[in-house]
Amino acid sequence: MDILKEAKTFYKVNPSYVLMDSFYPAAKLLKQIRKFRWHWISKIKSNRLINGVQVKDIFNYRYGSKSGHFIRKN
Repeated sequence: MDILKEAKTFYKVNPSYVLMDSFYPAAKLLKQIRKFRWHWISKIKSNRLINGVQVKDIFNYRYGSKSGHFIRKN
């Protein structure tokens, strides 16, 4: 996350999207990207939860073609 903060403040990077490997998406990182008003693209590991549902229950095959969004729960 420090790299993103440094890129934004020091290098004035302002991307529309952040592309990352499935290793990286974690709630803390995705919230930081959203705070910067950036979007992200990544494959999500099957053990992750989206809106309280495991990804493997949404996609019953290896490469899904679904798209959606996360809903923030307070």
